[in-house]
Amino acid sequence: MTSSTPTNVPPNADEANEANDSDFVLLAGGLAELATQNPVRDGSVSPHRTYSGEHVRIRHLAFDAGVVLAEHSAPRPVVIIVVEGEVLFTVGTDTHRLSAGAVLHLDQGISHSVTAVETSRLVLTLVV
Repeated sequence: MTSSTPTNVPPNADEANEANDSDFVLLAGGLAELATQNPVRDGSVSPHRTYSGEHVRIRHLAFDAGVVLAEHSAPRPVVIIVVEGEVLFTVGTDTHRLSAGAVLHLDQGISHSVTAVETSRLVLTLVV
């Protein structure tokens, strides 16, 4: 296993995209860095374009406690990872309580909503 400490970590999608000519782009070195890139905003959900590549888009959503992301659907298949906090994830009539470490997949067009039980962060990977 090779370990390295990158000296130039792109703080946003535009800089990450410029680094696309590399085989390795470190988007965040940990949760603290992810939080710095996209702080939680009082009473809202804050979306952040973390990375946009040829075949994948990565988005980071920061939720204040109690915020509801109304029912919607993704135009592409999506993998969602809860990286901090706890959310209620509703698909149809089924609601799932998800905490940090939860991973789920949704096909494109599947309606869903998210309610932050506490301050939370989700990382979404959309397959392009």
